[in-house]
Formats: sequence, C-alpha cells, structure tokens
Amino acid sequence: MRYAVLLVTIIALLTTLLPATAGDSDLGQLIPGTWTIAPNERTASGELTFGADGRYVMNETLKDGTGVGRKGEYRLDESTKPARIDLCLESCDQAGAEWTTLFCILRADSDDSLVLRSSEDGKYPAEFKADGPGTMVLSRVAEE
Repeated sequence: MRYAVLLVTIIALLTTLLPATAGDSDLGQLIPGTWTIAPNERTASGELTFGADGRYVMNETLKDGTGVGRKGEYRLDESTKPARIDLCLESCDQAGAEWTTLFCILRADSDDSLVLRSSEDGKYPAEFKADGPGTMVLSRVAEE
C-alpha cells in the first residue's frame, strides 16, 4: 500500500513539473498569426493567416503556377479529439456555407508547427495522414 501511495505521489509531482507539450496548448491562443504552407501534392507554396478575431486569409500558388486564395471566418472546436476547425468562405452563418466550407482537423506539433487536414468528401477526416491530398503542414512565420 505504501508503494502505491508513493507511486501516485511521484506521478503527480512529475505531471506538475514537466513542461506542457504542444498538444496541451490552447489552440485558440496558438494559431493566430501567419503560417507558411509547406509544398504538398497540390500547393507549391502558400501562406495562411489566422486573425485573433476569427477571420483567416489563405493564399496559395498551385504546382501549375496558378494563384488561388480564400478568406473568411474560421471556427475552432477544441472539445473534440482531434480538434476541428472550419474554414468558411466569408461567414460560417450564411446560407449554403456548408457547401463551401473546408471541414478540417488540426494538430499542433509544436508552438511553431501545425498540421491541418481536410477531406475530399465534405466531412471531418477521421485521422491525420502523413501526406496526401488535404494535408497542410504549416510553419509559423517569425515576427519581425
């Protein structure tokens, strides 16, 4: 019995003394800012800016050289595992928004690295995949 109490005490101390990992971060506080989009199957380069006001702007250069952009409102839901984020065109509350919204899952690998995954079927992806359509690896742009 003494060993069980000692073990619980050690685990409690370690839990409070160890630094929080990126997965423990408050994503709502972490994501505002500008992020570069790493090249992937679709995108040669790009930038995604999340505002603290719940708005975003995404500009990409596709592999064929075409420039595309979208902007609007984002909604973050940290109550799910993994966290979900909706990237709506203009407003998430406008009629028909469900047809133009990217329904994504979001993971913080560190304070400077996010992985965002959308699905092709208009639903939230079930899991993260290392690569493939819909996966964006984001790196924070250093503030000057």
